[in-house]
Amino acid sequence: MGVESLVYRCHEVGTISDATYRRAFQRLNQLHQLGLFAREPVGTYPGEVPALISQAFSVAQQHGLTVATRWRRPSVRSFPKGSTVCPTAQSRVRLSCLR
Repeated sequence: MGVESLVYRCHEVGTISDATYRRAFQRLNQLHQLGLFAREPVGTYPGEVPALISQAFSVAQQHGLTVATRWRRPSVRSFPKGSTVCPTAQSRVRLSCLR
């Protein structure tokens, strides 16, 4: 991850102030102009590599679930036009696993 990205993200989540954000970019620009800090090419960046998804599949397999496991949605009840429907715990849609 580039330094600019880190500074941007820190500002976005509120860990640094607006003034600190501006000063950081001013300083980074000075370093770039002096040739002391090279810009990082983004073309060679491989992208994000999801690490947690493979762990999630491993845990699912340990509990008997596989990629072939299918999920079905129960049929949805229809209500007459103009009726007032207040969702309750019994009327909420539930997902269930088919083995």
